[in-house]
Amino acid sequence: KLGLAASAKRVDPAALWSLTRMGVPIGLQYALESGVFSLATALISRFGVVSAASHTIVLNVASFTYTVPTAIAGATAILVGQALGRGDIGEARRTGWIAQGLALVVMAASGLTLALLGSHIAGLFTNDAPVIDLCARLIIMAAIFQIADGVQAVGGGALRGVGETRSSMVANLVGYWFIGLPLAYLFGERMGKGVIGFWMGLTAGLYAVAALILYRWALRSMRLKQEVGNA
Repeated sequence: KLGLAASAKRVDPAALWSLTRMGVPIGLQYALESGVFSLATALISRFGVVSAASHTIVLNVASFTYTVPTAIAGATAILVGQALGRGDIGEARRTGWIAQGLALVVMAASGLTLALLGSHIAGLFTNDAPVIDLCARLIIMAAIFQIADGVQAVGGGALRGVGETRSSMVANLVGYWFIGLPLAYLFGERMGKGVIGFWMGLTAGLYAVAALILYRWALRSMRLKQEVGNA
């Protein structure tokens, strides 16, 4: 017998606190990320039906391509964690960096596809010419941030594998809310670029998030390397 029935009746406060301490920042990270795009959608809707429709279509396309690095990130967290559990720090580091390389290649291909087929992709959603034209321009912005999207997703997965979740939350807070959203408002509202300006700002914010997460993973990877050298 596995003893699962008996163990299910016991409450381990330390284990619950550990799960909460690691899980809450992950939830807040996703809330910060989805929240900034939800707020941007509400602000963009004031620019008219064509802008709102184009933004929604391209956001759906970007969300679809994002599923690939999300899956890689989940696998990365598991494999990095398993390697550390075995005490194989070198394997944990290699896994994290290989996953980053994989995300880079996959999302570069995704970005190239979006850039080349923007109008055709938009045509799958609507036959309205003004919407298709604006979608094609916005899809270029989505193509530009594909690499950053992959890096920040997989980097966050690598950090979760070493038990670090707060840094990704902080990166999303700083990148999206302190950099991306203000720039989006500046470009879109103050400089009159409309929905294009909002996407410019959000793209800058996404690259800031990716840079912060990649920097943090590089520090953790270096620390793991030092642990190997001192062992």
